Amino acid sequence: MKKIALSLLMAAAVITGCAAPSTKTTKDTKASTSTTAPQTTPSPASTPTAEKIPVATSFNPIDKLVQYIGGDRVQTTMFVPAGVEPHDYEPTPKDMARLKGAKVLFINGFDMEHWVDSSITKQTKLMNLSEGINPIRLADHDKDHDHDKEKDKDKDKDKDHDHDKDHDHDHDHKHGEFDPHIWLGMKELRLMAKNTATALTMVSPQDKTYFEENLAKFNKEADALDQEYLPQFKPFAGKSFVTGHEAFGYLCRNLNLKQQAVEGPFAEGEPTPQKIKALVDHVKAEKISTIFVEELASPKVSETLARETGAKTVQINTLEAEGDLFPTLKDIYQKVLDSFKK
Repeated sequence: MKKIALSLLMAAAVITGCAAPSTKTTKDTKASTSTTAPQTTPSPASTPTAEKIPVATSFNPIDKLVQYIGGDRVQTTMFVPAGVEPHDYEPTPKDMARLKGAKVLFINGFDMEHWVDSSITKQTKLMNLSEGINPIRLADHDKDHDHDKEKDKDKDKDKDHDHDKDHDHDHDHKHGEFDPHIWLGMKELRLMAKNTATALTMVSPQDKTYFEENLAKFNKEADALDQEYLPQFKPFAGKSFVTGHEAFGYLCRNLNLKQQAVEGPFAEGEPTPQKIKALVDHVKAEKISTIFVEELASPKVSETLARETGAKTVQINTLEAEGDLFPTLKDIYQKVLDSFKK
């Protein structure tokens, strides 16, 4: 696993005191840029920067978080294009060119950005928003996946070279040891927001008050969501739901829930027949009526699971490729809650 986590304090020594940044950004048809926060309009600071701070963000939830805390002081360029599954993303030279001019690249960490390497760190500084978060260590399903991978390779060894190369690319990519979906846990998201405010203050110290005000607004929205939903989830403590992608570990930890999934945290591919049978048995035993399907994922296996158990499929957004923070989190809460009430 590539070790990409960098301490914010280490980065401070390098980037604190930078000159006022240029507003010039690299134009590309795949780039996604924004200058305003999606949930609220930040209040003005007494001494704002004259120009917007050009920063890069790795993928959608990181971009939305930096927009929220940075408000109209930042110009963000999202590295993984909107609508693209970040687990499958591999940067092109054109993508790399979008880093030019960015003061920093904000990343999630925990190997979500598996493509970060020395060619990127030589161009810009990293701000790892997972700093200080207590991660969920991945379960032994990775070992099972490795075993299935070897069986798949044996079956495919007589096929053409191009197919073997593609197959190896899909499976030989080494994932991290921790669940990377920290933005779906409210406790973790709060710390990510705090890290964002700290990092932006390092880049633009004169806007410290502005970033802190936006962080306070962020926490206020988070409080409101918790106050609305935490009491509603209490009667369902320990209850499980089934999803196509194992992305809700931190949400489950915070809400005292359990998840069963078709694919693992890194969307490693279709499950074995044994895994499908275990899921069918679980759905029937727990009388689960809903199978959640991620919007960008193939619904094939989940639909099969639903047919065999009499459940229905419902789309759910993990924020990985699209969606605003609090509206999407509220939608997730409501859909999971509704599935327990049926």
